[in-house]
Amino acid sequence: MKKTIIALTFSMILSQAASANNYVILESPMIGLIDGKSYAIDGEVFGLLLKVRKDIREILYGRKDGTGAFVGLYEMDGELFSITELSLIEKQFEKTYEEKQAYIEDKLELEELEHQYQIEKNKLYETVEYVKEEFLEVVAQYIDGIQSFKEHILILIKESCNKRGKDSCFLLKWGEEKPGEDGKMLRAEINTFKGIENFCIDLANFLEDMARSCPKGKALFIEMIKQKS
Repeated sequence: MKKTIIALTFSMILSQAASANNYVILESPMIGLIDGKSYAIDGEVFGLLLKVRKDIREILYGRKDGTGAFVGLYEMDGELFSITELSLIEKQFEKTYEEKQAYIEDKLELEELEHQYQIEKNKLYETVEYVKEEFLEVVAQYIDGIQSFKEHILILIKESCNKRGKDSCFLLKWGEEKPGEDGKMLRAEINTFKGIENFCIDLANFLEDMARSCPKGKALFIEMIKQKS
C-alpha cells in the first residue's frame, strides 16, 4: 500500500534529481596539490571516489532491477524502500499523526493514538539506526583513503557547499570530525530519514564535484582500468 502511495512522487523526485544534477568545478589551489598525486587523488583513489558516490546514490534511490525500475535497499513491513521513499513515508506519518491529534478530544482516544504513534515511530527509527551504520560501512574505505590529506578535502567541501548554497549543512560538520571519531557526530545528530537523505545528497554532490574537478586523477583511473583489462 505504501509503495502505491509514494510511487508517483518518487518518480517525480528522480526526474527532478536527474535534471538538477548540475556540478560545480572546484577552483581552490588545493586541487593542484592533490589531483593526480600519488599521495592523494591517484587512479585508485579516484576509482574509490566513484564507487562511494555510486553506493550513496543507491542508498538514496535504490538499485535498478531487470526492468529498469529502482528497488530500495531497506525492508519495512515486508516491502523494500529507498531512503528517499522512507523520507516521504516519515513526512506523511508525522502529518497524519498531527491531523488526527488535532481532531480527537477524548482523553482515552488520545492516549491510544499516542501509543500507536510510538509503536510505529519506533519501527521507523530502528531502520534509521540500521541505515546509519550501513552508511558508515560504505564510507569507511573512502575515509581511510583520504585520511592523509583530509585537511585539503575539508577546504574543498567548504568550497563545494558554498557554491551550492549549502553553508550550514551537516556535511561541513562531518568533514571536521577528528581521526578516531568517525561516525560519532552522525550517530548523535542525525535521527531521521530526512536528515540521512539530505546528508547523502550533499555528500554525493560533493563527490561529483570532486570527480569533475580532478582531470588528472580521472586520466590515471582510466589508464589503470585499461591496464587491468
